[in-house]
Amino acid sequence: MFFMRLRNHAKWVFVFLAMVFVFSFVLAGVGSGSTGIGDLLSGNLGSLFGGSSGPNLVKDAEKALKKAEKDGNKQAQATALQKLGIALAAKGRNDEAITAYHRSFVLEPNDALARKQLADVYGKEADLQQALLDPSKGGVINDVVASAPASIGQPSFLTDPIAASMHSNAVDTASGIYKRYSAAKAHQIGALRNAVAHAKGEDRRALLPALIAAAGDLSGTGGVGLAYLFSRYVPESPQAAQAQADTVSWANASLGAYRAFLRYHRNDQFTKQIKAQIAALKSLTAAAQPASSG
Repeated sequence: MFFMRLRNHAKWVFVFLAMVFVFSFVLAGVGSGSTGIGDLLSGNLGSLFGGSSGPNLVKDAEKALKKAEKDGNKQAQATALQKLGIALAAKGRNDEAITAYHRSFVLEPNDALARKQLADVYGKEADLQQALLDPSKGGVINDVVASAPASIGQPSFLTDPIAASMHSNAVDTASGIYKRYSAAKAHQIGALRNAVAHAKGEDRRALLPALIAAAGDLSGTGGVGLAYLFSRYVPESPQAAQAQADTVSWANASLGAYRAFLRYHRNDQFTKQIKAQIAALKSLTAAAQPASSG
């Protein structure tokens, strides 16, 4: 009887110990790297159950859009689409964000701010590709230059085949990145030019520096400088001709923005700097033009 009572008592002890184990390692998070119940006390229910405790801005914008469509309110629809674009871009759903912005332009074509927001979406992709190319950031243009065989340009039988293969791979990689960069940057600059065209007064003036920064010049990190570097240092790339065309196109976009900006600074401390940039860009566009075949 004594041993039976002991076994019965031990059974409850084991149950108790099991409960302590569950609490310590599962709920309290001891030894698991989790704060366990502390997550619950701090309001982090989402982290335990795979949800999110914050607002879902995409769903909120979609609800607002459905309501505006039901009411037939075009202005509200455009506003909801712009908010949807912002929310989608914040989640990295850039293609969907771009579609939302273009839908908003059908309803509200003169919204310069929305066009600037669209340019920012394209700009994120352009910045990502630029970082992969930029030689000042260890980009792949460096790999192209560093891998060029010493005998490049001489008869192929004198060229080191291993070095030639490495160089070819570097050129292919850089070409693919530049193609994506060129498309994103062209869309970014195009959206900014549209934003400037639709803006008025101080809004227009405020947008010009963004266009100048995106298009850039030889002294900055905008499109002009990188396109020029690519066309010069990766001339064997199938994208070299595109880079040369981009250099001219983006320099002209920057020139237009500088000239518009100069109208606001005809005689002040910025006048001389702006005129110097205009002169430099004019020289660049002349030098970057394809040679005449005649």
